[in-house]
Formats: sequence, C-alpha cells, structure tokens
Amino acid sequence: MNKVFTLLILIIGTFTSVVAQNIDWEARVNNVRSIEGGAFSGSSCYEAGEEEYTSLFAVKDNIMGSFSSRVCVTCNRNGDCEYGGGTGIASNLNVNASTLQVWFQGFEDDGGERCTKDGSDDCNCENDNLASINIRSGSVCEWVNYGDYGCGSHDRIRIGLRWRYSTAQFSTHPSNQSVCDGTNATFSAALNSNYNGGVTYQWQYFNGSSWVNQGGASTTYSNLVIGAISSINGRQYRLQVYQCNYDGETRYTYSNPATLTVNTLSTAATSIMGITQKCDAGTSTFSISGGSLGTSASWKWFSGGCGTTSVGTGNSINYSLPVGTTVLYARAEGTCNTTVCVNKNIVVNQPSSPMTSATYSPAVICAGSNVSVTANGGTLGTNSTWRWYSDAGLNSQIASGNPANINPQIHPTVYVAALDATGICPVSSAYSVNLSGVTIHTPSTNPSSTNYSSTSAFECSNNPVSVTVNGGSLGNGAQWVLYDKNPSNPSATVITSSTSTTFDFTPSETGSYWVRAENLCINTSAVEVKVIVNSSNSIDGSLTSTNSNSTCVVNDNSWHVFRNANNEIIGAINSYGQNLGNVTVSTTVGSDGPYGTGGPKCNGVEEYFIPRKVNITPQYAASSDVGIRLFFNQSEYNAHQSTTNGQTNFYKYCYGLTESPFDLTVSALNSSGLPDSIGSINKVLKSGSTDIYQFEFDLYNLPANGTYTGGKLGSSGVDFYIHNSGGLYSVLPIELVSFTGKYVDMNVLLDWLTASEINNSHFDIERSENGIDFKTIASINGNGTTSSPSNYQFIDYQSNLGTQYFYRLKQIDFDGGVNYSNIIQVNTPFISGVHVGLVYPNPADKEAQFRIYSDQNLQDLKYRLYDASGKLVFENQLKVSKGDNQYQINIAQLPIGAYQIVLSSSTLEKAMPLIIAR
Repeated sequence: MNKVFTLLILIIGTFTSVVAQNIDWEARVNNVRSIEGGAFSGSSCYEAGEEEYTSLFAVKDNIMGSFSSRVCVTCNRNGDCEYGGGTGIASNLNVNASTLQVWFQGFEDDGGERCTKDGSDDCNCENDNLASINIRSGSVCEWVNYGDYGCGSHDRIRIGLRWRYSTAQFSTHPSNQSVCDGTNATFSAALNSNYNGGVTYQWQYFNGSSWVNQGGASTTYSNLVIGAISSINGRQYRLQVYQCNYDGETRYTYSNPATLTVNTLSTAATSIMGITQKCDAGTSTFSISGGSLGTSASWKWFSGGCGTTSVGTGNSINYSLPVGTTVLYARAEGTCNTTVCVNKNIVVNQPSSPMTSATYSPAVICAGSNVSVTANGGTLGTNSTWRWYSDAGLNSQIASGNPANINPQIHPTVYVAALDATGICPVSSAYSVNLSGVTIHTPSTNPSSTNYSSTSAFECSNNPVSVTVNGGSLGNGAQWVLYDKNPSNPSATVITSSTSTTFDFTPSETGSYWVRAENLCINTSAVEVKVIVNSSNSIDGSLTSTNSNSTCVVNDNSWHVFRNANNEIIGAINSYGQNLGNVTVSTTVGSDGPYGTGGPKCNGVEEYFIPRKVNITPQYAASSDVGIRLFFNQSEYNAHQSTTNGQTNFYKYCYGLTESPFDLTVSALNSSGLPDSIGSINKVLKSGSTDIYQFEFDLYNLPANGTYTGGKLGSSGVDFYIHNSGGLYSVLPIELVSFTGKYVDMNVLLDWLTASEINNSHFDIERSENGIDFKTIASINGNGTTSSPSNYQFIDYQSNLGTQYFYRLKQIDFDGGVNYSNIIQVNTPFISGVHVGLVYPNPADKEAQFRIYSDQNLQDLKYRLYDASGKLVFENQLKVSKGDNQYQINIAQLPIGAYQIVLSSSTLEKAMPLIIAR
C-alpha cells in the first residue's frame, strides 16, 4: 500500500525578536506517524499485508546551499505506525541563519534497501519545500517541537529544534587604567556585534589568588567604574560573559585583564628651610620641610610667585640672593596634583664700607660750640647709619648721621663707623677724625665810648676820621667792627673793621656810626661815633638859623651838601666833574628886606626877599654848568609872605604875591649888587622835608646887567636870594567889566570891556560845545598896561546854525601868566527862507568870505562889488543850493579902500560893507 505523507509545520513556544546574529542550531525528528487508510485527510492508501514504513528527512537553513544528509526513520509494522523517539537530522554552527526548510520523503518499503525507495515501494510522499521554521523561535538552548507537518493525507511528522547563540567574542578588551587617588577609574569592553546576544555580564577582579565578582551580574552591559584608592593599586579587572549551552550547562568567555594603577597625591610642604637674612649678596641653600611627593612629582622652586619664574627643581636648591628682600616659593608638581605654595622671605642687606677721609667746619668756633664734621669716601649699607664714637672700641656713641655736630673741646678725636640697625651686617671698621686743629674763640668785653661819642667829628666828604675805642677788650679772634647804623638795626651795614683800638674810616654821610667788638663767640654792646660830613650828599637835618660858612673840596659828580659844625645845612653844589678846588658856601640870615637889592627896581620901590642870602665862592672858576641847591624853611616863608602881602597894590603889581612857597623864584646878585636876568636860571622847586624847601638849578654864565659886564662862577663868588615870582594870586592884570555874546546874521558876536589892564599881552578866545572841552578859535592883542577902559569885539564866523556854544576868555600876561574869564552860552537858531551872513574878515587883505543860507535852490542871485565912488568893480551870477553855502571873494588885486557888496534877486536885496586894508 502506498502512502502519501503531508508535512505540516507547527510553531510552538514564544518567539524572541532579535536582530540577526550568529547562532548554532540543531534539528531532530521527535515524532513520525503513519495512519492506515489516510485518516489525517479522510482518504486511504491501503495495502493488505504487512507494511514496513520508512521516512527520510533532510534540512537546510536559509544560508545553506543544499539540504543536509538524509536521516532515515523506519517503522516495522502494518497499519498505523508511530515513531516517538528523537533522531537528529542535522545541525549548523556559527551561522547567521534565520529559517529552516525541511525535506521529507515517506514510503512503504516493499523490498530492497530499507532506507532507499525503489521501484517496489509504493505510496510515496515527498516534499522538499515545507513551510519555513523560524530557527530563533522559542527559548534559547531548549528543544522546541514544531509540527505537525503533513505529507499527503496520511503521514505526519513533528520536528524538534533547538538553538543558541554562538560563543561570544570581544572586539574591545578593557584597557589598563592609571588614575589619581581619590578619583574614579572606568573599565569598558565591547563584544563583537555578531555575538552579543543572550549573555550575562559580570565584572571581576583578581584578589591575588582568585577572581572575585565586582558587583552583581547583569544581562545589560555597563562600564565598570571604580573609586581609586591606594590600597587597590595594581589590581586587575576583567569582564566575564556567560551563555547557555545545549547540554544545559553554561559557556564562559573572558576579556583580557586590565590593570588599575592608582597614582598617589602630593602633600604640601610645611615650610622652606634655610636662612632668613644675610649680609651681602651671594648663594645660599634652601630645602623643603614636610610634605610628600606623589606619583611622578617633584619639588618646583619659583621667584616672584608660584608658577612665575622658575629657579630650580628638587628637594633643595642653591639660590643666588641679591641685595634687598627676596621671596622664594616652592610647591610639589606631579601626575595627579599641584600643591599649594609655601614661601620664605629672605632679607639681604648691603654691607657698608668704611670712611676714608673727613672734613670739618667751621675751623673757628666759640668756646662750647660744635663743629660740623663730614666723613667722606665710605658708603652706607642697607638700614645703616653713621655713628660717631668717642673711643676706638666704639663703645660710647656721641652722635649719628653725616655730617655730625661734635664739640672738639670735649672730643678732640672721634671715630665714625656704619651700623646696620637690623644687625644683619656687622659694624664697619671705624675711621678716626682729629679735631685738634679747630680754633676756639673767647668772648670780648664791652667798650665804654669813642673819642667822638659826645662831640662830633667835623670833616669834609672823602676825608678820613680817626676813631679811638675807649674801654673794652678784644677776645681771641675778635676785632672792632664799625657800622653805618646801630647794629641792632637789621639794615645796618659794616663799613670797616680793625684789631686796633684806633682806626680810620671815611664817612659817607653825616650821622651816628657805631662800633663794637665781634668774633664768632659773642658781640659786645656798640658805642656811638658821631660824625658831621661836610659837603656830603645827605640833606637830612635842620637848616642853619645863624650866619654860617663851610669850606670843602668839590671835584666830582656828586652833590655836596655843606653844613656848619652844628650839622646844620647851609647850601649844596655839584661841579659835574669839574675841579672847583676849595669851595666856600656861606649864608647870611637876617630880618626880611629890602635886602641887598642895590637900589630901586620898580618905579623906585624895592623888593623884599626871603631873609637868607647864600654865597658860593669856588677856588677855581667853573668852565661849564654847576648845579646849585638853595634851601629855606616854612617859618622864613611865612614871615616873607606876611611882609609882601601887606605892601601897596603897585608893589604887588611890580613883584606879585605868593600863596605858597611854590610861588617863589631865585635870582643871583653880581659883585655890583645888581640882580641878573631871572631867565638865565633853570629853577626847580622841590620839597625837602616837612620844614625845608629846596631850589635846584644849573648856573654858568652871569649875564650883564647895568654896570655889571657878566662872567662865570669864579673866585669872586655869587650871592643868591629867593623872592616872589609874581605868584599865583598876584593882582589880576586886567579888570574885566563885562563879557557877552549874541547871534547876529548867522554868526556869534562876542563883546567884552576892561576897566584897566596891567602887563596884558593878549586874549585867546576859546569855544566849546559841551562846556568842558575848550579849543582856541582866535587871539586878540591886549593893551599892555593902561588904566583906561578898553572895549573888545570878536565875531565867530565858523559857528553852525542850530547849535549851542560856550565861550570864555583866556588872558595871557607878557611874562606868561594866565587868567580865565567866566563862561558864557550862546545858542544859534534854526532858520528858514534866505539869509546872508556878515563879510569876514573885515577889514580883509587878499580874500574875504560870506555865507548864504537858503531853504531852496536859487538860480537868479547876482553878486556886485562897488568901490567908494559907487563904481561897479565887477559882478557875477551866484549859484545858491539848498542849505548853507560859503563864498570866497578874491581881492588880492584890488587897491585898499572902502567897498560895498550888493546881492540881489527877485526875492532878496542885501548890501554889505567891505574894507580892504594891508
């Protein structure tokens, strides 16, 4: 009986969805059934008799190119046949397969080879393309039944399949880790992506004898993170991967071991050992104290701060220290860490060098005083000062600094050395200074007087005076010193000095001089030396009130003020470099005049003078100007003013009055007693002091006057006297009765009348438009001296219309005296129509002028000139413009005489007289 088998694939179990991975798989036949008559499909393939059923199996995965070798399963019985064992079919290792295809052949073996279908066999059932079985379904490493798969209508088979992942392989092994103590180390590994399924991960470490799990196992991979400490330094770590096996055991795979190196940390040093101070620059050794070096660490040294300028490496260094303060820094630097810095301050002082010489000043001192001693050549080191000692052992200090003040009487020899205040550098060697060469002065005693303390020396200028100091004594190094003032006065100046009690000096001025003993120790009190310097240039003092005279040489460019023995001023002279020899200046003082005039001067009336006559008589006649100064006082002027102001008006007219001393003048009397011309003297009045007035002038030739023929300032001498100059308030030269002004025919007419005139030269007419600033517009001669009334008139032809004017008269004497009249005001009006002004000047010489004002242009105005007989001399047409018009008439060719100008037009008829005079 032939049977047809149909193979059905039944998938049993839970399928795990995984990515394609290399696996090992194994397939077997778990069950085969053959049903007589085809019960599976409702049909039958029955053959009477005994049947021997044979099944052939082969498989291939989707990677394999052909089916595996055939496996034979036989059943020796008739009717239904079932095989329930497990017969392996095929397997495959380390493939990336995902499905399995089954080939099946079932037949009744009727003869021949049992496991080979031949011609006698029937009911053949064959199928080589059964539905795919998912190899990766079901649990890993366990047999899973798949079926039933049919072939025909009567054969069924059940396939068993188990699979596992192939043995895991590492693509990356853990690497050795080197980390610092206290940090984390991380180990990592990686499985080949084709072998990383179905595994359990377990990190392990080796404890020296066996491998010990590090933490728990996990089906998911994670890196191993280890907290590194020094106790596990050198420990090895690996990753263990384990999987299930077909036989139910476990397969283990291990990574290569990796070693953990734990690097140690450095600890900071506690200090730097070595010197903290030294004298002079140089090399010193410094070392680390405390601390420890970690892995691959070393001690690093710096200057200027950690990490800045490197100066060495190691536990100790030799460092060249400069002068000053140096700070060294050190720290440990290694694989793991850099410690904090330690530092050390080192102070290096510069040593001092000793002195090589010394000087002192002053060389002369007073007893008990110090000298300033300066040492030279040495140098001061750091923090050092110069110290002075009284002994070579430098035990007794007496001063410090350089220079030092030393008393040479107490310490004739001193020693100087440099001392470092910090004690770092030693004291320098000492230098000795000998002060025995200092001169020590002793005090002087006070003088009592001089030979001129009570009575003054009377000398001409430039003559020496011999002074003798009475009493007192000079100390060591002292001398007598003469001053121009009491030396207590800050402005006192030294004139001369002497070690002798009698000495000469030439005084420059009259006054008191003072002498005292002086040296460096003490100055004595001063005593007075009274001197009257005759013919010196000083004008201090009183004016002589008695008849006096004095004689001295005058031969230079200085002023010589002559005095009497009472130091009273007589007069003064300057020869301007001429040698006049011995000059005698004398004065005669008496009651107020008439005084030495030599006769009448003004209509028989004599003049009064200041009651002081000064005579100057030189030894040699002057060859050029000589400067003269004359003096008088306030009381003399007061007496003179009282006398002259009480005289008659005619006296006042002749000689004038004075309001103050500044109204006086000087005249010279010749040998005949006649006064010279005042104009020959250049007189300048100056204030001398509160009480004395001074005239200064130059005099050379005396002009002739009367019987005197003139001459120079010579050996016959000249008398000088002071008198009135006319005075600011003398009798007025004119008696002004009236002064008026008014507007007349486009001009201003001024009239004034005088009752009498004395010495009246002329009048200046002054005009102003503001009453303040006046300008001279004309001058008119006066009548000199007259007692008769005089009438004056002036026409201002240059006045403008519509203007306010101010006028005044300035009266001038023949001798230059000036007086002013009162001020008058005249207003010129604004006019309209046609107006003709006066002809001016009139009389005229070569040219005359007149003005015409018109408020409109005129074209028909005629101008005619007639002589005294009525004859027409000439005529002309005038062009008159609107406004003020000025016309000139040329009369230079006309004879002198009387003329008449006639202007005529349709609206105007005007006749004006004109006189031509030359």
